Amino acid sequence: MAIFMFSLAGIPPFAGFFGKYVLFSATVDAGFTWLAIVAVISSIISVYFYIGLVVVMYFKDKEAGEPIIASSGLAGITLIVATAGTFILGFLPQFLDAVTKSLF
Repeated sequence: MAIFMFSLAGIPPFAGFFGKYVLFSATVDAGFTWLAIVAVISSIISVYFYIGLVVVMYFKDKEAGEPIIASSGLAGITLIVATAGTFILGFLPQFLDAVTKSLF
């Protein structure tokens, strides 16, 4: 979950960083610098909430209750595929660019 929150926050080297970079640079190239500034400020504000969730999940003591049992099966496979995609697109963003150019 922390990996996905870091990606949503736009922290390198995760896929979310490159997505935000491409979006912000396209906005500036189109002449909407003011919009890019608003988007960067909004993105900075969102980092507080994404990282806050990670802090609550991993650094706060949980209340007493039933133990959390890790799921397996299809949920585990889905988690592995999503995590692999986040890392692959984070470390090799040109892969996504090549795929989209070949499709469109």
